[in-house]
Amino acid sequence: MISEKFKKDVREGNMQNIYISLAASMPNDPSLRRFNEMFNYATSALSNLYQPHNEEDLKYSESDWTGEYYDKQQAALNRNFSKERVDLMKKMTPHVLAEKIAVRKVEELEKSKVPSSPSIKPKQVGCVTAAAGVVGCGIGLAAGSTALAVGGGVVAIMGAAIALMSDS
Repeated sequence: MISEKFKKDVREGNMQNIYISLAASMPNDPSLRRFNEMFNYATSALSNLYQPHNEEDLKYSESDWTGEYYDKQQAALNRNFSKERVDLMKKMTPHVLAEKIAVRKVEELEKSKVPSSPSIKPKQVGCVTAAAGVVGCGIGLAAGSTALAVGGGVVAIMGAAIALMSDS
C-alpha cells in the first residue's frame, strides 16, 4: 500500500522525498514488491524519475556485495537516483538480504496456518463416555427400563476402562 505522504510527494514533485522513500522501502521489503509499487506509481505521474549517473564505479559482482556495500549504495540512492544504481540495488537487495527474506517467508507461512484445534486425549474421551453411561443407567433405573439401565452401566464401565487405560 502506498502511503498518503508518498502520494503527496509525487503530486508535489518533491523528488528528494520520493528518492528517500523509495530507497528506504528496499531493506524493509526485500521482495521489492513495495518498491516496485511505489516506483510504478511515481513513474506514472512523473516523466523521469532517474537522475544522470554520477559516474561512480559500481560493483556488479555478487562476491563484492556485502552488507556494508549495500548500505553505502542505499544511502547513495538519496543523492544519486540513477537507473544504473537502482538496477544494481534491485539485484543486490534479494542477494544481500536473503536471510531476511527467508525469515519473512517463514513468518508469512506461520500466519497463514489455520490454528489447530486442541487435541482430545483418550482419558477425556473415557471420562465423558463413563459419565454418559452413568446418566443413561440412572435414566434407565428411574424409568424402570432394565435394558436402558444395563446398557448405561455397560457404557459407564467401558468409559471408565478407557480412562484408566490411557496414559494421559
